[in-house]
Amino acid sequence: MASEGPTILINVQEQCDLCDEPILFQCGECRIKLCSSCANEHHLHESKHDIKPYVSDKSELKSISVLCKIHVDRMCGLYCQDCEVPVCEQCITTGHHGYHDLKNTQDLLQEKRTIINLDTKEMENILETQLVNIQKRLDVLACTSPSKYEDLEEAVLQHGKKWHDAVEKVVKTFVSEIQRMKNGEKDILNKLTQDIVNLICNTENNMKLNKEMIEAFEAEKILGYKTKSEGIRSKIPEINVPSPSFTEFEVPESKIVHENFGVLKTKVMSIDDERRKSREMVQTYVDQPTVPKLVEKLTQLRTIETGLSAVYSLSCMENSELWVHGTDNSIVRIDRRNKKLERIKTLSFDGNVGITLNREGELVYTDFEDRSVNILKKSQTHAVIRLSGWKPRDVCVTMEGDLLVSMSSDDEHRARVVKYRGTKSVQEYHHDLKGRPLFPAGDTALHVTENKNWDVCVAVTSAQVVVVLNGLGAVRFKYSDKSGKKEFRPMGLATDSQCHILVTDYFNSRVQVIDKNGKLLRNIEGHGEIKSTSVSCRIHFDKMCELFCQDCEAPVCQECITTGHHNYHELKNTQDLLHEKKKTIERDTKEMENVLETELINIRKRLGVLVSTSSSKYEDLEEIVVQHGKKWHDAVEKVIETYVSEIQQMKTGEKDTLRQLTMEIVNLIYNTERSVKFNKEMLKVFEAEKILKYKTKADDIRSKIPEINVPNPSFTEYEVAESKIVHENFGVLKTKVMSIDDDRRNSRELHVVQTFLEHSFPKLMEKMTLLSSIETALSAVYSLSCMENGELWVHGTDNSIMRIDRNHRKLERIKTMSFDGNVGITLKQEGELVYTDFEDRSVNILKKSQTHAVIRLSGWKPRDVCATLEGDLLVSMTSDDEKTAKIVKYRNTKALKEYYHDLRGRPLFPTGDTALHVTENRNWDVCVAVSSAQVVIVLNGLGAVRFKYSDKSGKKEFRPMGIATDGQCHIMVTDYFNSRVHVLDKDGELLRHIEGHGIYLPLSVSVCNYDTIYIGDSTGKIKQIQHLK
Repeated sequence: MASEGPTILINVQEQCDLCDEPILFQCGECRIKLCSSCANEHHLHESKHDIKPYVSDKSELKSISVLCKIHVDRMCGLYCQDCEVPVCEQCITTGHHGYHDLKNTQDLLQEKRTIINLDTKEMENILETQLVNIQKRLDVLACTSPSKYEDLEEAVLQHGKKWHDAVEKVVKTFVSEIQRMKNGEKDILNKLTQDIVNLICNTENNMKLNKEMIEAFEAEKILGYKTKSEGIRSKIPEINVPSPSFTEFEVPESKIVHENFGVLKTKVMSIDDERRKSREMVQTYVDQPTVPKLVEKLTQLRTIETGLSAVYSLSCMENSELWVHGTDNSIVRIDRRNKKLERIKTLSFDGNVGITLNREGELVYTDFEDRSVNILKKSQTHAVIRLSGWKPRDVCVTMEGDLLVSMSSDDEHRARVVKYRGTKSVQEYHHDLKGRPLFPAGDTALHVTENKNWDVCVAVTSAQVVVVLNGLGAVRFKYSDKSGKKEFRPMGLATDSQCHILVTDYFNSRVQVIDKNGKLLRNIEGHGEIKSTSVSCRIHFDKMCELFCQDCEAPVCQECITTGHHNYHELKNTQDLLHEKKKTIERDTKEMENVLETELINIRKRLGVLVSTSSSKYEDLEEIVVQHGKKWHDAVEKVIETYVSEIQQMKTGEKDTLRQLTMEIVNLIYNTERSVKFNKEMLKVFEAEKILKYKTKADDIRSKIPEINVPNPSFTEYEVAESKIVHENFGVLKTKVMSIDDDRRNSRELHVVQTFLEHSFPKLMEKMTLLSSIETALSAVYSLSCMENGELWVHGTDNSIMRIDRNHRKLERIKTMSFDGNVGITLKQEGELVYTDFEDRSVNILKKSQTHAVIRLSGWKPRDVCATLEGDLLVSMTSDDEKTAKIVKYRNTKALKEYYHDLRGRPLFPTGDTALHVTENRNWDVCVAVSSAQVVIVLNGLGAVRFKYSDKSGKKEFRPMGIATDGQCHIMVTDYFNSRVHVLDKDGELLRHIEGHGIYLPLSVSVCNYDTIYIGDSTGKIKQIQHLK
């Protein structure tokens, strides 16, 4: 029989020496028997004592032997921890358990028994202190969960009421503004009606006096007569009847608070002295406008001697002065008396110069040999267009302010007409819509003008034809003439206010007048006879006046002339002048009758109709606004429903989650109770193998206990201010209400209403983030501007501007004439680069990799440039003596406004401080960094100083070298010597400093996408920093 294995003794009845609990341990030093809790407490007090599992030698202990499962006749004295099986001596000799963790079975059983007791006690503790409490808490949460979501619904509904109130206030604001517009229009219409009635009375009186004067034929009164019809006509107001409209911005169901409410616009009536220049898009004319008719007999008013051998080109100014070009290389401005007022030299002779005037009265001319189209501004000539491969012939300014330029190819085999807007070619007239040439090959002398119906009229000289095109370039008609004794040779071309086309017929010495459809109306070539009437001299009573002094406006006899008083005066034959004046009076009287019958009376009638109908259109507009307000209320209601629906889903979701958690806790309680019961039974029966394999369960149960983070839903109300609603612009209500000045010459803007709504405005970040540091390979970054795609235009110490990407690659380089920061950089809304070149005195634009000079200065040199929100350019500049600086706003090439003095005439910028850095803020303020004066000056659009900012907080002096603004109207100013950037609000209050991040002596700053700042410094690096969140 096999030898007997080890005996394992287990105490089943003995109690702890210190309490009534079963004995588990024994102290080797004190020899006392201890339960689990007493053993822990004893160990705390006597940490050096040897506490071991208790083994009894009494008869009540029962013996347990463990047989080997492999060698069934052997008893297991050891337990393999790796294989988790009891093993005998023979199992060990097989070598299978080599290097395994083997433990005495008796000792392990005692340890496992202790672990099971502790684990059971832990599970009982978890059951009582956690699982049951969690179950109770879940029951409470299930009961209270609905009420908090009901409170949340109520908060949303109450905030919805605020939104409805805010929308209603905005609607009332629009309606109130419409009422103001309606009242303003009514007042003006009443005033106009009274003025027209007075004008009718004056016109009738003048007509009566003229008829009496002609009937009596009072010679002296007739000779001194001044035309009155033009004065009467100039007082007739052009009535641009407002057609107010309300453009509804769409209100998408899911985007209520992120869309604009709408824009209320109206073109309000104007009273304009320069009636022919009105460019209003909406115009309402009187029912039957007066159309001047061709006079039966033409009147020669005067002959002007120019001193030229021939007049090839001419253009008349509003003051009747003339620009003329003859056979020499000059253009001359002369007055009615042939006095030469101004002369401009060209490179071209013998008619190779075309002349026209723009709407501002400035001379525009072509120079054939110089290949240029030029403009005269303040006695300085500027090349607007330079051609390559072509030479310009003639030029015309269109009604839209563009230029029509006819030109010849260098080989003089081709000709074309090109329309330019600024320096940009917008249309070519070369082929018709079927691709056929418009002008015969080899015929390069084209004379061009635009008719009042926007037709382009071209006189093709050697082809003996006038070609008239519509705006698209399609041929409307061609005109030629065979009625003359000689061939028809059109050399000059013009149009009048009635769309008549006047063409010079060179060889037949006449001018042909054709209508807008090509029908010949008349030829201008001769005059009728006039009878004679005598006038007595006022001084020498026995003498008859054969002449009339135009300067003295008095008839003179021969004896008057011998006195020398009328030397160098313009004298005219009395008889000729008398009959000219008689015709003038008759024509003037007829014109007044015409004005009275066809204009004034009709205007009075129309004003009566307008007064009676004015209210209804504004009432319709009010109704549209109110209806659109209802759409907004519906949209707000839908958003509220969306929020409430979301809250309902949250409530349902929480209810389901609580139900699921309750089920899990119930199951966990059941499994824990079952495990406790199983452990107690296992220890009571003392199943050795199960005890040896036992794994603790308390940790597993504890890991399954869910952490219950009860949601506490909240609704954060965004403030709904009366004038700031719905996160986006509610709308912009604009109107120009016109006043009637005493001299009735101009209209001025009285009131503009703008309603801005609250954006979800980005806020300054508490801690700014350095996004990247960009190496430029420059020794310093004096100017920079960021493109939307993250690429940068930069200028350093050399004479170039570079475009680089985020990976520091150089993509493009432009050469300038200026070094060391004397180049300003900006980007237009189209993304095109605009830059100043100090030494070249120019402001330039880069279009399709080609540089074009937009502005050339004389007496000044440009420093910095900024593109405004309206697409204009703000240019800071320095006088040649570097003592004076100013800022000029340009629209294309025209200077609109100078910022040089304040509204009281005091200089804005210190004398001698010429380094001005300029930008425009989003609120249309003009922000100027005046470097050496250590100040930032902020002006409003009128040029009034809003505030000045300086800083004394730095260790060194404040030296602003660069300036920019972001989307929230913050102003960023580089502080050079203190190596930081100041961030100001729109009213000049310092908000923060941007410093650190390796910024050293910053020179330039730019903002991209309204929230990312690029700072260029004296190390040649650019720091990309995000400062808004």
